[in-house]
Amino acid sequence: MGGVTSGSGAGSTLQSGYAWIRAVAAPNFHKYLQTSPLNASPGRAILSDATSAGQYQIVDGQLVELIDTKGTKLYANVGQAASAAATILPVTFTTSKNSFGTFAYQGDTLTWSAAGVQRQNVAAWYVCESQSLWINLGAYLYGTPAGCADQTVSSNPIGPVSMTEGTADCSPDSLLRKLQSRCLKLVVVSFSRLIEMMGWSKRNSVLLVVQLPGQTQSNTIYILTAR
Repeated sequence: MGGVTSGSGAGSTLQSGYAWIRAVAAPNFHKYLQTSPLNASPGRAILSDATSAGQYQIVDGQLVELIDTKGTKLYANVGQAASAAATILPVTFTTSKNSFGTFAYQGDTLTWSAAGVQRQNVAAWYVCESQSLWINLGAYLYGTPAGCADQTVSSNPIGPVSMTEGTADCSPDSLLRKLQSRCLKLVVVSFSRLIEMMGWSKRNSVLLVVQLPGQTQSNTIYILTAR
């Protein structure tokens, strides 16, 4: 199990307080938020491969991207509507703080809202040409512009985890040895949230979730009873 190799320059391990942000539904399942070009200011917000994912946190309503290990940051800026009839707003990362609206999490889902801007769903986004990420001011899954797809995006403090069919050793003896080999700390995660984070199908079942004391969430171990 490994973390995301971050193209942001912040390293392959999440820095303290930061998370990856990704889509958890088709057609951009497990595509990660990042800038295009990488590290550029301004850089378009896009969803793309995990190998170039950015690292993010929300501070005082600002969506902040860490682009190196020295603490250099970019801020997600939301563009104003082109007209009163506009249903889509661009998102660009720059060195300047955003002055239009506020980013926040609802649970782990990324939202944006602004005074005077009516939104049916503050968590609704579009992914359009060249994987660019836009704010959806209209209804989710209704009236979608040509060339775009409706999307929600969520923080992911663990990174992508994959298990190849037929290769996971889930026997009781193996699990017992793994548990006995080190001191483990229980991490409480709901079953539905775990399924979403890992991209598992609902036919998987979970025995327990454990984490090494003093380690980051990227080192969390998930032990399965069956596949």
